[in-house]
Amino acid sequence: MCSDGTGCRHTTLELLACVCVPVCEVCVCGGGMAAPSFIVPTRAVFTRTPRRVVWCAPLRPDAVTVSVGARTVTVTGPRGTLKREFKSINFAAEMRGKRSMRVDMWFGNRKQMACLRTLCSHIENMITGVSTGFTYKMRAAHAHFPINVAFSKDSGSEVVEVRNFLGERRVRKVKLHEGVKITRSENVKDEFVLTGNDVEKVSSSAALIHESCLVRNKDIRKFLDGLYVSEKGRTGALVSVV
Repeated sequence: MCSDGTGCRHTTLELLACVCVPVCEVCVCGGGMAAPSFIVPTRAVFTRTPRRVVWCAPLRPDAVTVSVGARTVTVTGPRGTLKREFKSINFAAEMRGKRSMRVDMWFGNRKQMACLRTLCSHIENMITGVSTGFTYKMRAAHAHFPINVAFSKDSGSEVVEVRNFLGERRVRKVKLHEGVKITRSENVKDEFVLTGNDVEKVSSSAALIHESCLVRNKDIRKFLDGLYVSEKGRTGALVSVV
């Protein structure tokens, strides 16, 4: 129905897809309705409301400075500098003073918006790494054959050598990631401490050591020998995982 009150032969669905000028011709014979004199077809345009998610990461330590440019975050603190690129995430970040950073995302779906919180968690871990560092503690467990662990260096990186695992003669060598240091605990027997600024490198190095001493072709419920992570977390605030 057009705006002047007269009817036209277009259905309601067709009227929604076109613009009818309010002038209709009425047939003289039979009182039938003719087509409108002028029809302007329009294309359906779907506008999407901008979906914006904002996360503000507080920068608590005063001695830490954070810079953002071209989706690359650089964090500098007392323990060193960490730099990481986030090219796979479409976001906009800017510093709000010296103690806060703002991260924005536009037109993101549910999974993309969930990446923002992950991105802020990575930045918080970088801030913690350059201020206090991360520590992983590992224990050597054996039933009969004692596990011998020695440390060496290769091209500036720490190398862990594991001998006599389940009585085997093969020497297992694990090269740690750059920036990760391992020491032997002074108070606890068969305990080793891994420290570093990057939590991913420290945790990955601990995983490499653990995977080098996996029991093969035996019942793992009976043969429990190996090197296991006992504590992990921020230096000075470790959490037991046993």
